[in-house]
Amino acid sequence: MAPIQRSQPASSWGAVAAFPRKPGTSPPIGSNQSGDIKNQGSGPAAKLIQPLLVTSFNTYFMNSKTPNKLQQRLLELPFDAYLQIIALLLNKLGYRDVRLAGRTDWKGRNRAGGYDLIATLGCGLSSRKVVAQVKQFDEDSRVFQRQADELRGVAVRSGAAEALLITSGPLSASIDQEGLLLPLAPVHLISGDILVELLTSHQIGVTEKGTLDESLFKRLEREAVGNRQSDCLGAKSELLLTVAVKRVPRRARAASQ
Repeated sequence: MAPIQRSQPASSWGAVAAFPRKPGTSPPIGSNQSGDIKNQGSGPAAKLIQPLLVTSFNTYFMNSKTPNKLQQRLLELPFDAYLQIIALLLNKLGYRDVRLAGRTDWKGRNRAGGYDLIATLGCGLSSRKVVAQVKQFDEDSRVFQRQADELRGVAVRSGAAEALLITSGPLSASIDQEGLLLPLAPVHLISGDILVELLTSHQIGVTEKGTLDESLFKRLEREAVGNRQSDCLGAKSELLLTVAVKRVPRRARAASQ
């Protein structure tokens, strides 16, 4: 499970709670061999993730099937409904003025040119623009170094001080996470496992009893205008099947019939 990465110095960020990982998987980058995330100090910024240290385990284990169900439910949402879930989370984490950048479809034109959400972090003279690219990925789709590097370029072009790359799927182990945290437009990564933990701890999409908050999901689905991941993947599968059939010689097709 990959840790949440931040650009602040170690003295201004807090320790990230360690959660159980699947048997046979390697410890996350930035952790020791037991899987515990390295202590990165304490400070004002640590308040953003304090709920993880206090309440997340209780909610997480209240219904052991909820994390898997929550991840699956996120994949079923129209893309703009999924973005609204992420926006709610960023608000809980202390970001302000969180809004969609314009993209509503899982696959389609992105008028903002590389990011899906815009937010502000800090207040007064110290406030800074943050852009977020959001991936609605399953366990078989990873985020790679190239995507993170491209997002850094987008952040520089758009005048953002930093960027977030949030996915509902896994991160590639080959990503240079330390390099992404260099001072120039650092890119912070949030993997699917951490995303589920954050949503659970802040009770976004999950009730106090540890069950899915279907009332929230259904409301967002009614308000959504974008397409779903399944809509695009289904069309792609049909296209690939059609191409494959056309490439089969007529004699072979006739013999199979």
